Amino acid sequence: MYRWKIGIVFASLVIAFTALAYALSQRWLYSIQDVVSSAPKNSFTAFEKLVQLQTLAMHDAARQIASSELVAYLRTLEDFRGEFIALEKEIYRRYPSSVEPDIEEKMRHYRSEYVMNNSSFVKRFASILSTRVGAVMGDAAFEPQGRAAFLRDKVLLVEDCASVAVNNCFHKFTFRPLQSVLRRLQPTFSSPYSPDVVIVSDQRGVGWAKSDDPLWSDKSGFVEAYPVILRARTSGVVDDIIQLGDDGSYYFVTAMPMVDGGEYLGAILIGVMIDDSLLKEAAKVIGHEIAFALDDKILHSTNRDEMFQSFVSDILAYLPIDDRSQRVELRDGTGYAGVAFYFARHARYDEPYGLRTLPPAIDRLRVVLATHVTRFSMVVSALNWVTIGLGLALGCAGGILLWLLIRTYRKPFEIIDQGIHEIIDGNLDYQFHFGFQQDLPDNMAQSLNLMISVLSGRPVGRADADGAKQWAQSVLVEEKLPRPSLGNMVGTGGELQGRAVPPLPPTQRSADQLNKERAAQYYRRLYADYLAAQAKTGAGKVQIPYSAFLEQVVGHENALKRRLGARRIRFNVLIRDGNATLVPVLID
Repeated sequence: MYRWKIGIVFASLVIAFTALAYALSQRWLYSIQDVVSSAPKNSFTAFEKLVQLQTLAMHDAARQIASSELVAYLRTLEDFRGEFIALEKEIYRRYPSSVEPDIEEKMRHYRSEYVMNNSSFVKRFASILSTRVGAVMGDAAFEPQGRAAFLRDKVLLVEDCASVAVNNCFHKFTFRPLQSVLRRLQPTFSSPYSPDVVIVSDQRGVGWAKSDDPLWSDKSGFVEAYPVILRARTSGVVDDIIQLGDDGSYYFVTAMPMVDGGEYLGAILIGVMIDDSLLKEAAKVIGHEIAFALDDKILHSTNRDEMFQSFVSDILAYLPIDDRSQRVELRDGTGYAGVAFYFARHARYDEPYGLRTLPPAIDRLRVVLATHVTRFSMVVSALNWVTIGLGLALGCAGGILLWLLIRTYRKPFEIIDQGIHEIIDGNLDYQFHFGFQQDLPDNMAQSLNLMISVLSGRPVGRADADGAKQWAQSVLVEEKLPRPSLGNMVGTGGELQGRAVPPLPPTQRSADQLNKERAAQYYRRLYADYLAAQAKTGAGKVQIPYSAFLEQVVGHENALKRRLGARRIRFNVLIRDGNATLVPVLID
């Protein structure tokens, strides 16, 4: 019956623990849902800091490029513009172009020779250019070949490009130094805001070089197409979003003027493409899904899922178009929760924008930060079921283990119970088996054997205990006492009437103390005292276990009681002649 009671108690505890774990996980789920729902809103400040970092990185890149040797190239090209045009007119007057490839090749050769023959102009151009580049960069401008090699290279470049057209010279003397500048400055740019494209335009608004396109040149309508250049000429540094290239990709751009001695020479336009990789880098920092939308058009997002796109459209519909400082929070049926706001929240719209009829695109760019609350809830809900399953599994495993432990612990007592019934049946020669793995049933079986031996009057101890008997003969000491009758013994005084018993050492128990000591406590204490005395004498490890020790002590106690007619005999441990011995004490 007790097994069922233990099983019911254990099952109740398992169910209670599982229910508690489930309730705590549900409470944790609801609190986490609230935290997750508000996380995008709380990440708004972090995103603003990220925007500031991007702006600073792009400004720094533009400033480095605008202050590089490109200024010297644009200054020199502008100073020699009239001479380049006059040279072009003269060589084409002498050697006009032809639609026939063979004839044009020959004419180009003649033009090149003409430029070589007028080398004073070319050398003067190269000399002034090298001086100005050296003033900007120092000796590093001519490494590793040196200044002479630099001059020679520029002379050859003029002879080659001038034989084609002046515009070709302007392109090559802009594109090549731009590539050199970018190679040198690339390690200093901050990723992921390293420029994807850099465009150089002159003071007339003509685009001469584009870093990712060696054929892009002589774009006379460049400034009209991108008024951000005009705004940079008057405002210094301008940020915007524009479309560059034939694929219609949008770019974050920074325009910065290039100035020499207070004179405007042109402008640098650097751009970072708005694509999925840029948003994913930002999402790593923010920790949420991100979407960019220009007006009502979603440009890019970190999640192409249809439900996320629908959420972005829904939340943007609540964002007012007349107040860029506002932001909107939303959690809808798609399972997403997020916040929407304008990329540039503090823009002013009462200022004129020149040729623009709308505010700059960067002021119309809208941002959505969102996270999928339901998806997270599904994960946590799955964890709840895992908790329940784990609790039940542990309960079953614990129940099986408990059953095995009870069975293992119960088995020795069942064997002892069978032996008790043998005694009840009259089999007084029955010997209880001991040697169980547990101490309690082992001691109980031995105690029952000793009890039967004492009650039946047969010798105490096993027949095969020769080693224990030899130990007893060397350790157990019998005092040479007379055989008194029970009537003339004094139990507590340790004396016989008319005869004195040797007094006990002060460290040993008196007869009165031994008489009051319970049997189980007495035998275990006596065994412990014997081990301590043996260790004190340096006799080494004891060779007799407790079970054999108990049998020999009880056997000698019974023998002394029968011989002396005493009611009780107990022992004290003494050290005599360097050996641990057991000395009997008579108790009446």
